[in-house]
Amino acid sequence: MNTRKAALTVISIALKIVIFAALIVIFFSMSVFGWLWEVGMHLVSYGEFVNRGALHGPWLPIYGTGAVLILTVLNRFRKNPALEFGATIVLCGFLEYMTSLVMEIVTGGTKWWDYSGYFLNLNGRICAE
Repeated sequence: MNTRKAALTVISIALKIVIFAALIVIFFSMSVFGWLWEVGMHLVSYGEFVNRGALHGPWLPIYGTGAVLILTVLNRFRKNPALEFGATIVLCGFLEYMTSLVMEIVTGGTKWWDYSGYFLNLNGRICAE
């Protein structure tokens, strides 16, 4: 009985390590995909390449963070797609707003994006348009 309990504990720990590793891969994959998306959209719209991030390298961590938060925090809403959709909007809006606020504070007032001219914006940080 004791050996069985120890084996189950080892399996449980191994499973948690695999899940954690998968979340790290998802974070970096979505960070790179987000960078490709934003750079591609700017390239198509304006015909010029612009590195659309505050960091060095091809990644935007806000996309990876959003993906991981959606998978982990909103897991309990999987059986109710309408509620999960609404919660995703709130969660991602909160993430973008807080990212904008923190980046502005850390960089001495530099605004990294501004939606002030858009309909349904909130302090120019997020926009529902």
